[in-house]
Amino acid sequence: AIWSVFLVTLVSILLKPNVTSMRMCFVAAILRSIYSVGLGPTLWFMGTLQVLNKGVFLVSFMGNNGTFSKSRYENLSNFQLVYHVGYLILCVLGLCVHEFFYSLLVSQIFY
Repeated sequence: AIWSVFLVTLVSILLKPNVTSMRMCFVAAILRSIYSVGLGPTLWFMGTLQVLNKGVFLVSFMGNNGTFSKSRYENLSNFQLVYHVGYLILCVLGLCVHEFFYSLLVSQIFY
């Protein structure tokens, strides 16, 4: 059933790409990965992707805002920078320490 949903959404993406079909394909791929290799390796893989994604975003964010030319006080008073650094730290803790730290990433919804 998961393979059929994955293939149908993949065909849907190829014929008429939209956000909903991409999300459904992504969910089907995650479920397929959980059933194929297990929850632990899937969490590790997704956590690694999230750390890489957040790292690239943070470097881009810092470069675009001129963070390297500002003082420490100005950087620490920038809420968005502190938030994204904290988010990256939570991603790394979830990857290296315990999967429980991933549950703290729900703060993304509130932000």
